[in-house]
Amino acid sequence: MKIILKVVQKFIAIFLILSPSLSYANWQYTKWGMTVEEVVQASNGSANPDPKTNAHSSSASESLLVAPFRAGFFEFEANFLFDRRSRTLSVVNLKLKDPNPQQCSSLRQELNSKYGPPQSRGSIAVTWRDETANNGIAFLDFGKSCDIQYRALRGQINKNL
Repeated sequence: MKIILKVVQKFIAIFLILSPSLSYANWQYTKWGMTVEEVVQASNGSANPDPKTNAHSSSASESLLVAPFRAGFFEFEANFLFDRRSRTLSVVNLKLKDPNPQQCSSLRQELNSKYGPPQSRGSIAVTWRDETANNGIAFLDFGKSCDIQYRALRGQINKNL
């Protein structure tokens, strides 16, 4: 009975992690192109200024907000990255709070199950395209930790994905 319960919990957790909660949402309660204020409002105030902005930013996008995110037994820190020019949401990065190789392996397997064979495989990144949800998904494996990254496939943001 315990094994069945664990399997059911795992599938529920992965479903919550990988499925947008609204059909037009691109990641949970957000849509690509939202402003900082819109993301804070959509998060019901759980998204706050990112104290480590520079650590999570790139030349194209800046991490302005961070929020806790829990799905089943997985706990994440969700970083919301905004395009530096338009100041609109362009990337959501999910970082496991307490990563271990087993959790990372489980996440990657579930992404394979949900999205099928990856579009590309590299030494660190494995990527998929979800045309229905307008998402580019990347699983980033750093050895001792892993992230899942969501970004827009179409529109002004990431039009080359």
